[in-house]
Amino acid sequence: MMPTWPAELERPLRDGYSQQIGDNRRRRQGDQGPPRMRLGISKAIETIGMAFMATADERGRFWRFYDEEVGSGSLPFLVPDWGRDGLSLWGADGTILMTEDDTPLLIAATWVCVFGDLLPGETPVGVEWRIQFDLVVLP
Repeated sequence: MMPTWPAELERPLRDGYSQQIGDNRRRRQGDQGPPRMRLGISKAIETIGMAFMATADERGRFWRFYDEEVGSGSLPFLVPDWGRDGLSLWGADGTILMTEDDTPLLIAATWVCVFGDLLPGETPVGVEWRIQFDLVVLP
């Protein structure tokens, strides 16, 4: 079974979060004029830059996840898509979709990731720790 991002850890900070889509185009530059583009691969990887604040306990939990559960960052794992996971579903008329008992329907979005080129690093901020790294979303 694939490891899952620890539920005990906070959502990433808005400051430090970035999402960059991958380029799946093939580019051919001629002698003159604009380059010609065509689809190269069906799905390119995305890179997610993220940071989160952690208490001492959360810091320990993160490093246990990194070292033991994902083999020092070498194994894939499941991560919530923090930009979409948990948001309400909306109907075409602009109303929130509900179940029969008036509970809002929520989006469940998950990525399969590995740690990217920027491996985890930490900085003390008061009594907490800012942990920052890149994730690569696998196609």
